[in-house]
Amino acid sequence: MTAYRLARLDLMLRAIDLRQNGATYREIATALGRDDAARLSASDWKMSASRSFVVRLVRDGIAMMNGDYRKLLRIR
Repeated sequence: MTAYRLARLDLMLRAIDLRQNGATYREIATALGRDDAARLSASDWKMSASRSFVVRLVRDGIAMMNGDYRKLLRIR
């Protein structure tokens, strides 16, 4: 597995853990080091790359929990 994929899996696990503990997407973004998330207005946040990034991490993390983790076991 590449360093990029490992780093993304780490972020995904952290994001899904925070989400399951009640954190908002904005709080998750801030916790993951997206500093712009805390200072954006509500309308700017809705369209921000940081929000999209966090939503994708959470979505992909939920998919992993629901069985996509098996894809990690495939030999390529």
